[in-house]
Amino acid sequence: MNKENHRIKNRGITFIALITTIIVLLILAGVSLSFVMNRRILDKSQLAVNKYQNVVNEEKNDVFIK
Repeated sequence: MNKENHRIKNRGITFIALITTIIVLLILAGVSLSFVMNRRILDKSQLAVNKYQNVVNEEKNDVFIK
């Protein structure tokens, strides 16, 4: 009976380690996905700023040419 209890405890520790590992991996995946998505948003916003600056510069050039 003592050996059976020992085996159950070992399996329990392994199961807890498995669940902990899965939770850590899910957290890491969420953080990395968040980083990738934020990076895309930052890139898109930088493109918008560049386009806006180009339009402003073109308007300034049009004013000086006329």
